[in-house]
Amino acid sequence: MQDEGYGNIQLALDSLACDVDQSIDTWLEAQSLSKKMDKLETVILTLFWNDVLNRFNGVTKIVQKQDVNLGVVVSLIQSLKLFTESLRDRFFEYELKAQSIAKDSQYTDSCRRASKRSFRITFLEGPAPDTVLAPSEKFRVDTYLAVIDSLIAGLSHRLVAMKKYTACSVSLLNFVI
Repeated sequence: MQDEGYGNIQLALDSLACDVDQSIDTWLEAQSLSKKMDKLETVILTLFWNDVLNRFNGVTKIVQKQDVNLGVVVSLIQSLKLFTESLRDRFFEYELKAQSIAKDSQYTDSCRRASKRSFRITFLEGPAPDTVLAPSEKFRVDTYLAVIDSLIAGLSHRLVAMKKYTACSVSLLNFVI
């Protein structure tokens, strides 16, 4: 079973890659991107971003309405933040779904040789222990969780701003009435 978002992107790239009316640059770029879409990491991120962007789009449409209540805006942003936080625990769900879709079900890092670290460490510090993560865990920590943390930080910033704005609006209304 292919995900609709992933399938649509892959179909668009493949049709561009075969379209003789396109320039050679467009044709080659579409072929290159189509090959990248086969990678497990790309499929995971495509599935993840499809969920995130659908949810953010729904909230954005409501927040941009002219007659929206500020309390509703704050609630929606809080809900969006909770949804984003819940995604931290869904990595393995995305990974499993992506493995059923991706042509290459192995992580790119699993095929690479481990690079050697520089051992220029001062005498007093001593050698640091090497931490080697499995490719899945490395991707989860370095990419997936980093994106989620960035989204949560942005939502938290907006939430604080909206709460201040709402408090100021309520004070202003009380003063006018």
